[in-house]
Amino acid sequence: MIPSFPTRFNSKQGSSKTISQCVKAGLVDGTKIFIDASFIEANASNNSVINTESLNRYLKKGYGEFEKRLDEKDDQGERHPYSTTNTRHVSATDPDASIVSQGGKPKLYYKTHRAIDPSEVITAVEVTPGAVNEAHRMVPLIDYHEATTVKTVATVVADSMYGTIDNFLALHEKKIEGHVPLLKKTHEQKGRKAGIFQDRAFSYDPITDTLICPAGKRLTKRTFHVQRQTTEYKASRKDCGQCHLRSQCSRNALGRSVQRHARKGLLMRPSRLRRAGLQKRILQPGST
Repeated sequence: MIPSFPTRFNSKQGSSKTISQCVKAGLVDGTKIFIDASFIEANASNNSVINTESLNRYLKKGYGEFEKRLDEKDDQGERHPYSTTNTRHVSATDPDASIVSQGGKPKLYYKTHRAIDPSEVITAVEVTPGAVNEAHRMVPLIDYHEATTVKTVATVVADSMYGTIDNFLALHEKKIEGHVPLLKKTHEQKGRKAGIFQDRAFSYDPITDTLICPAGKRLTKRTFHVQRQTTEYKASRKDCGQCHLRSQCSRNALGRSVQRHARKGLLMRPSRLRRAGLQKRILQPGST
């Protein structure tokens, strides 16, 4: 019998007592945590993967029962968001695992998410399908850590995969000092964006609600994206076409556009902390 996804989570209940004992013994401080994630290869063959949209699925023995299990998971809200591939392709023997490509042949994986005390004691663990974005699990890990240790987290340290706008805002609302590189910044000089002016090169004018580009031209407000909570500012096609800095600013024939988050002021705080040199100090276990 294949254990269901919730069954794999029950192990957290057994570890909470041990963690509480570590706190009482002074082995765990609980106010600062490191958050990370890693892949675990599923014990399932790639040959077990089937296309749920294909007519061939009806020829596979036992598919009816398998499909029923998936429907039950959907009804209970247990399935995590997948990429298009993982929505369409599922392992018949381990439907909770998901297809992930790590530079080689795609395989079935799970992902383990961890909150770790500077003493190297793991205080919170969550296991999800491999396709789940680790950035989405940062806040749940903090909540579980606090519930288990009965300590309030003051500092979180994580890599750039956790450096999303939603996470920075969540840390601010929880009054937690975050030492996390901005995810967007790590991708700004890669691929088509290499050699192109970064968004921070555009200054904001609150009086006119416009952005000013490095050439002194204004980008006007075009639309507001509700889901991302960002406003898109767009330069005129004429200004971009005549600009002597065009090769450094945009490769788009329609000109340059920039997204500005509704709470941009709050998002600038992690950058100021890094410039102050605090991140290097906080990364040292035992530092305050």
